Amino acid sequence: RLAGELAMADTIETALAMRQILTTGESEPNAAAQKQAIEEGDRRVGSLDRGLDNLKNEMELRRAVSSNSLLKTLERQEIRNSTNQLQQKDAGGDEKMSVIEQRSQ
Repeated sequence: RLAGELAMADTIETALAMRQILTTGESEPNAAAQKQAIEEGDRRVGSLDRGLDNLKNEMELRRAVSSNSLLKTLERQEIRNSTNQLQQKDAGGDEKMSVIEQRSQ
């Protein structure tokens, strides 16, 4: 899971850098004078924005699913603990040892 999160962070960082490069390039005087170049830059920035939104949604869904899974696991464990009759109960070990010692004397 950690490797997946690191890969996702690297992908997001790369996409943000690409977006910044495109927006900076649009302000370059030669590119700014070309309407087609600006339109193409805007189209690509929009595409990157959609991709970043998709990654954000994916991360939120993964976080929600893992959180729900953890909560459900804890709830099930609590139910098992409360209904399990095989749990070892404190039997007062010191008292039993003293009874055994008294019998052996």
